[in-house]
Amino acid sequence: MQIENIIKAFNMADAGILLIDRHHCIKWMNHQAVELVGALEIGKKRVCYRTLQYSDKFCAICPTGVTIDNGIATRYELPLYPNGQQRILEITGLPINDASGAVSMVMELIVDVTKKNMKCRIGDKGYEAYHGITGNSNVIKGVINTIQAVKDIMLPVLITGESGTGKELVARALHFDSARKERPFIAINCASLRPELLENELFGHVNGAFTGAIKTKEGLIKASDGGTLFIDEIADMSQQLQASLLRFIETGVFRPLGSTKEIKVNVKILAAINKNIEEEVKAGRFRLDLYHRMNVCRIDIPPLRQRREDIPILIRHFFATSPVAKNKGNITFLDDAIDALKSYHWTGNIRELFNVLTKACLLNNTTALTRRDVSELIHSACSANNSYPASLNIVTQQCIKDTLAACGWNISRAAKLLGIDRRTLYRKIEKIKTSSNVYRFIPKPSANKKAIDL
Repeated sequence: MQIENIIKAFNMADAGILLIDRHHCIKWMNHQAVELVGALEIGKKRVCYRTLQYSDKFCAICPTGVTIDNGIATRYELPLYPNGQQRILEITGLPINDASGAVSMVMELIVDVTKKNMKCRIGDKGYEAYHGITGNSNVIKGVINTIQAVKDIMLPVLITGESGTGKELVARALHFDSARKERPFIAINCASLRPELLENELFGHVNGAFTGAIKTKEGLIKASDGGTLFIDEIADMSQQLQASLLRFIETGVFRPLGSTKEIKVNVKILAAINKNIEEEVKAGRFRLDLYHRMNVCRIDIPPLRQRREDIPILIRHFFATSPVAKNKGNITFLDDAIDALKSYHWTGNIRELFNVLTKACLLNNTTALTRRDVSELIHSACSANNSYPASLNIVTQQCIKDTLAACGWNISRAAKLLGIDRRTLYRKIEKIKTSSNVYRFIPKPSANKKAIDL
């Protein structure tokens, strides 16, 4: 009777609920989950929401897999396009432990947050974020116009811009505003993998291709068939792999490692680089032929210092969407504080701006920030108040700690805010743990705080 009451309560909940055992099998789902993600086969391996296909195991970036492996709650947002309509789901994985304390099951809570995330209108004039790209300046409007012009063209697109300008946002807009939006969008960061692993991730391998290859693995190019593959930091790809990628772009076919058969797929390639690509070509680090092939459709994202008029809008966007802002209460930036933000150089671009705003939420007790408050926050963020700047490692560690604290240790949100993938963030966290007690840094969020009304 108790279990029947629990099931009845789950079916009455506003959220979709799935129960998944540690072997990745679906044990139960309520009616709301069926409405949100469709009817899934009970007893079968959990479906991958990114590809809407069943899999024998969790992928390396699956938050539910992290919950099972590490016993920690995880949360991430997932865009889906059923019947051509965009739907954004917030999925939370909660570990359920057995008597010994081991994770025996995961409860996935699925909430439709489409209405909350699709539009963000604030102030009298208001603004609307175009797939997360926010601003009214002419340069950002030019970026959006270019996206709309090339989104459905079957040519590779090169996205250039400094670190923190939002290159992956542009890549996602190119996919999710295109005819491919119902097909997979898969991203990979070349800087996070060794060359031999990167080749395997992209092209996959067949059974026996090398020592340890005990079964065939599908690469990301094959997994992206019909959709989009976003290759971040393409300049970190080896020359040999650049040649293989060039051949695939020109022919649409590839061979998995160890295979003699070619596979033909339909994949739109997007690539991003935060370096000067012409200088990379001149230095011999980037192939000239691949450069000419990628440079046909190109989107140059301007640094924040070239779109300073967007800073007030970006501030409003941050306080409307940032998880840490919800715990702060009302906060106002006085005119001189806005002027201070506009006059700063922003070498880290929007990512650095959002880190400063995160510090404003975490460390500042006032509700009206002045120029002096903002200057102190900027100096604290970049160590500019020291006679000798901190080492890059120290600044990086502090930035990661602050961001994790701001996100309540939600790895997916922190990685997104930092502009890196989750695996890279996990590795950086492990390095920090060896040198300091990172957990000691995490502040407890204030209770019963209302959402910020800027």
